Amino acid sequence: MYVNVSLHDVAPGTEAETEYLLTFVRRLGFPCGTLLVTPDFHGQGLLTPEGGLARRLAARAEEGWEIALHGLTHREPVPARPAGWKFSPLQFVLSRWYTDGEGEFYRLGGAEARARIEKGVAILAACRLEPAGFVAPAWLLSKESLAALGEFNFLFTTTLTGLYDLRRGLFYPAPALVFSSRSAPRAFLSRLAVPALAGFRRRRELLRLALHPADAWRPAVLRTITGLAQKLLAGRRPVTLAGYLQKKQRS
Repeated sequence: MYVNVSLHDVAPGTEAETEYLLTFVRRLGFPCGTLLVTPDFHGQGLLTPEGGLARRLAARAEEGWEIALHGLTHREPVPARPAGWKFSPLQFVLSRWYTDGEGEFYRLGGAEARARIEKGVAILAACRLEPAGFVAPAWLLSKESLAALGEFNFLFTTTLTGLYDLRRGLFYPAPALVFSSRSAPRAFLSRLAVPALAGFRRRRELLRLALHPADAWRPAVLRTITGLAQKLLAGRRPVTLAGYLQKKQRS
């Protein structure tokens, strides 16, 4: 049984929160995990080789933390669609309420998805960072975007419910345990829902604990994460996502 901890939205604009959460999860007992890097998060500052964050990420990679490309801007662009095309009700809810307009790869065509991924990979390469996988913002990935991932050297991508082995074309159920700290009411509800979901999914071989920068500003959420992590680590081994796939290939 395994558990992966992932820190989302790692970028120059969220560097303070990332460092805080990284220290936090290390103290909980996670020696490794996944750092989801967004090179130009909300246009608030580009990841550059000269910046301190790039050097720190390279150091974390040396320690065993894996890097994943987490979109390019984490903002949903307005895609080109035929005249008269409209949101379906489900698309509206996911795009505007669930993600607050952050589902960058949710409605992209293949060419635009490919271009954004290429730019993100190039920025990471300039910082001497090699992403093991790609994780779409909000885990929303169009079919065309998923197909485009096969053109890159990624080992994995993830959804809210599982992990894709892009090399072997396999899918492993691995639910994400994620808190919503965007507002106080959402934080309160997620503190109730996430531990319940963890209990419901306790028989899954791999569970993923996903943390976001806003979690660092919610002491009550951090307390809930602490208790949940202690329970998970009592019966599971921390693992990177690429490391988990390696174990599955050997089994």
